[in-house]
Amino acid sequence: MLYREKFYEKTLIHNYSEVYNWIQLNIFGNKPLVQKWMKGQISSVEVNRLIAKNANIDLEILSSLYHDSVSKIKLDSRIEKLVRALKSAGQKVEIVTDNMEVFTQIIVPEHGLNKLFEVIINSANYGLLKQEVKGKLFDKALAA
Repeated sequence: MLYREKFYEKTLIHNYSEVYNWIQLNIFGNKPLVQKWMKGQISSVEVNRLIAKNANIDLEILSSLYHDSVSKIKLDSRIEKLVRALKSAGQKVEIVTDNMEVFTQIIVPEHGLNKLFEVIINSANYGLLKQEVKGKLFDKALAA
């Protein structure tokens, strides 16, 4: 895994623990909803509206905390070291991930992943998950 932290974790868990717990149960505990999110069928804006409405938190506050939380996600240093070692050995390194649009919008630029990986394939950008359509996302990476 590129990172182990959870969305909302860094900014909600201490001051908004009830909201954080609601999110873990009702958003991340809802596999069909998460899959729709990772396929780009719903956006983080829509998910945050759902949370704000049901978990009794102001949407603007939640959206700001969400953005801050995602921005503060730390990469697993072991993965980063491995990728750098492979690249220094002349290997082309690509990533295929089942993730939400914020991976492309926030995490990639925040961590310079476009400099770390030659190709980045995010499920939300293609509307399908890695295991769907016989792994078609991997074909896209190999074709790049």
